[in-house]
Amino acid sequence: CLTACPTQALRVHRGGPLVLAHLCIECTACVAACPTGALGLEAAAALPPPAARALVLPPAVLAQFGSAIPPAGVVAALRALGFGEVRTTGAWERAQAEATAAAASSAPLLAALCPAVVSLVETRFPSLLEALAPYLTPLEAAAVDAPADALIVCVCPAQRSALVALGLAPERLLAPQALRDALLAELHAPPPAGAAPLAAPVPAPAPAATAGLPVHGLAAVRRTLEELEDGQLTFGGALELWACPYGCFGSGLLPAANPAVAAARWRDDAAAAPAPRRRAVPYSARPGLRLDPDMAAAVAKLRRIDELTRALPGRDCGQCGAPTCRALAEDVVLERAPASACAHQAAAAERSA
Repeated sequence: CLTACPTQALRVHRGGPLVLAHLCIECTACVAACPTGALGLEAAAALPPPAARALVLPPAVLAQFGSAIPPAGVVAALRALGFGEVRTTGAWERAQAEATAAAASSAPLLAALCPAVVSLVETRFPSLLEALAPYLTPLEAAAVDAPADALIVCVCPAQRSALVALGLAPERLLAPQALRDALLAELHAPPPAGAAPLAAPVPAPAPAATAGLPVHGLAAVRRTLEELEDGQLTFGGALELWACPYGCFGSGLLPAANPAVAAARWRDDAAAAPAPRRRAVPYSARPGLRLDPDMAAAVAKLRRIDELTRALPGRDCGQCGAPTCRALAEDVVLERAPASACAHQAAAAERSA
């Protein structure tokens, strides 16, 4: 998880993971890399009684059950569980992508499709805030347009935080595993005698793609934002940036599968695209770490961090629990880690002794 995190927000000190909130953009890179399941999503782990309520979810949730159970069959199973209405964010994604592409001119415009990318821009690329389209992300817009008691499925912590910031009650937010557990029981249960099998008409083909340039995966997204910030990107349309491969289909909270195949399995339901919802609160740069409230003390700590960084071997191996030697130096100065955390430095000291 140390090397997977794109913003160096993770540490592993004193036997457990530590997330630095001022750096975390709440993507699922660490969740996907964690082999023990120590990291996850803070949301309902069990499905509450649907009671004919509406359900809002990204299309990726419907495409995670393999080719034997198409998304239309999953929708039928959700209705059998008791949900009165099932909405995907596909129409809102299309609406914003089209609006962003129409508004983009000679300068690139960033579609606000992925809340983790929005957080990345606010954290590491504040000079690009004006290039972000002023819309709610598709899941936010779909949640606002949904009935007041609708349940919302989040496939990353960034989506959860965005919805909570909008004022949605946390108990309305579901982890995808909660829905998956309930669906698997329904999908594999024998149908009652005389009941029709769970099925639904094959959805209409997906509409034509928008004029935007899709960019998937945090490594590619960061390179694109760096080129845009440096004035090296000459593309003049809309940029559709997604933190996960193939958008939400590659979320680390969904079962390990080929996201390309899952994305191909989904076909847009061809629902009428609503008008994208504009943000009520403007984007803003996220504050960084303050080493100390006192300026003189902060400068002294910064100097100490520089000294420790030069003294460390520069291997950036991660064995100390920090992603880089400079990150370890900061941890030592801020008392997150002991000064003896570097194994290479300790071994060198033993050899010299």
